Amino acid sequence: MTPPEPGPVYAVAGRTLAIHRTTLTLPSSPFVVFDGDARVGNRCCRVRSLAAPDRDVLQISGAGLFAISHREPRIDVDAEPGAGETAIVEALLGPALALALARTGVFVLHASAVVVPGRGALGFLGDSGAGKSTLARLLVETGEVALAADDLLAVEDTMVLPHFPQLKLDAAAMAAIASLEPSHPLLGLYALDPAPPDAQAGTGEPLSAATAAALLIRHTVASILFPEDLLAAHFAFVTGPACRVPLRRLTVPRRLDVGAEVLRVLTPHAR
Repeated sequence: MTPPEPGPVYAVAGRTLAIHRTTLTLPSSPFVVFDGDARVGNRCCRVRSLAAPDRDVLQISGAGLFAISHREPRIDVDAEPGAGETAIVEALLGPALALALARTGVFVLHASAVVVPGRGALGFLGDSGAGKSTLARLLVETGEVALAADDLLAVEDTMVLPHFPQLKLDAAAMAAIASLEPSHPLLGLYALDPAPPDAQAGTGEPLSAATAAALLIRHTVASILFPEDLLAAHFAFVTGPACRVPLRRLTVPRRLDVGAEVLRVLTPHAR
């Protein structure tokens, strides 16, 4: 997915953001929220998150500066000389967009999700390699659900907002997601527990609110970059779904014929 052209109104996750390519300078006396190595897209790079009274600024090595305004829905982009377009896109549509949306009450989870027609969405949390994308694809192949998110899931309170860029998907898959309704009730969240091929799919009891909130914090995109005021909003967000949306462990055997089996396990929860 390519970044928007300079100056557009970019519709994403039920919000509209202006994105401009311009020349930026670092704030004169910012509060340093984070300064260290982090993974952005497929790269490990140095990331600085700086908080100023009117904006948040991300400095991402190999990509550039990204300023998120507090006063209007806007991201200003100042590409680093020689930065590749892929690095710029991954920074813009990754941490910069996640931070901008958090300013509007939308938080992005490292999660895949499917929509159960007429009911709502089911989300799947997991570390890299846990099988989030694979499980979503296998569930879609049953023909009974639609893909809502491959790796990045936008959520507002307890509503899933599927119109969000998925950097790993092709144009046809993104068009299918764009054809979904713009919001869906979040019916449940599942923390994936990969299991040997001979295991059976199954779910546990809902996790405690404290455990669920900790998992949501862990799987929120760019949360280490949030300044203090956003941390408070983020805590309110994770305690909302943690208390009102069931979060369970989901055992998923590592085999490619597991989609229908997992869907049978999930169906009683999708009501």
